[in-house]
Amino acid sequence: MIKKIAIIFIVILSFGLGLFVEKNFDTSQVSVIPDLASENVRLGGYKYVSPLLECEQVEGLGGVNFNSLESEIDSYIESKKAQKDLENAAVYFRQFRNGAWFGVNEREGYAPASLLKVPIMMAYLKESEDDDAILSEVIKFSGENKALDQEFDPQEGLVKGESYTNLELLEKLIKYSDNDALYLLAQNLDEYKVSKLMEDLGISSQGIGVAEDYMSVRSYASLFRVLYNASYLSKENSEKALSFLANSAFSNGLRSGVPENIEIAHKFGQRDIVGEDLKQLHDCGIIYHPNKPYLLCIMTRGYDYDVLSGIIGEISKKTYDTYSRVY
Repeated sequence: MIKKIAIIFIVILSFGLGLFVEKNFDTSQVSVIPDLASENVRLGGYKYVSPLLECEQVEGLGGVNFNSLESEIDSYIESKKAQKDLENAAVYFRQFRNGAWFGVNEREGYAPASLLKVPIMMAYLKESEDDDAILSEVIKFSGENKALDQEFDPQEGLVKGESYTNLELLEKLIKYSDNDALYLLAQNLDEYKVSKLMEDLGISSQGIGVAEDYMSVRSYASLFRVLYNASYLSKENSEKALSFLANSAFSNGLRSGVPENIEIAHKFGQRDIVGEDLKQLHDCGIIYHPNKPYLLCIMTRGYDYDVLSGIIGEISKKTYDTYSRVY
């Protein structure tokens, strides 16, 4: 059992996923201002997903220039670095309507940490498409095998002696970023399912041995594009995944920069860097702007979680306010 859990954590949580996303969802050919006006044609009828049917040229649509916002965010990051509030930060923004995007330090590597609970959820939901009973399987929480410590403790932790279905654990995994839920799910995810996940997503074990800061903000953001477009999971499971993310209990970061009435589907991650006086805090998600949803992913490295959270919130606010003026 220990060996199996170690394999799952090493393969899924620590290595290879950044390379997979960069390889399979390359956006290097997408311009900030699309050369040709285009409109993504999407299937309606869902709350959180918007399955992509086709992309066609639309006369008169035109691209939107986000250069001023990019420059504003870049200047803000540099000012926070000068004030010693920040070691560095990376930002990736993408509009779903026509693919316009920009990035600031978007290829710089960070430690994704709890952000990788999203692909764990995706692995279970993908498996359920062949065996829907997996989500109903029950596992008891003994309370004896406490998982990794958390800076942001779950608001509603698992109860010792209680039993939970995998679906309930997945919800707690995402809503509260619960490491105990992660531990139980890892026990219930056998080596065959890990192998299948690796095969489906093209994850390679060749990343073992790389430095901890191996994933870029641009790479990780692609997972949210996959969910929004319903291009890996079924439409129903993509909707379920985003509904879990939309109920995240983490009210800082991205959430603090967006009006309360605007829904966002997001996941945060935090990591203390061993042997260094540095911390990392990230937040990535879809902001369901009433006119046109967009994707915003921010990774930060600094010295204080509260300060980093405030910086993420300020970047989120700058983005929302500018976006609202445009649309």
